[in-house]
Amino acid sequence: MHDERSVDFLMSLQPEQLDTIVAQLEIMATAKKAERANRFAPPAPPSDIGRLADSLGLDLSGIMREINRK
Repeated sequence: MHDERSVDFLMSLQPEQLDTIVAQLEIMATAKKAERANRFAPPAPPSDIGRLADSLGLDLSGIMREINRK
């Protein structure tokens, strides 16, 4: 079983080696947390379609005129 091999391996290590492993795991965990915190979350879309189009650099004036005619 995989868990037994892991336990046997860890039991064979010296305390200093275990401390090194723990320190490395803590560094990896901190880096992972920072990565999750820095992920880009897209902003909530504005309720005004015109502002949304402007923020994306789109020209919807023709479509908006057509909608307003109907």
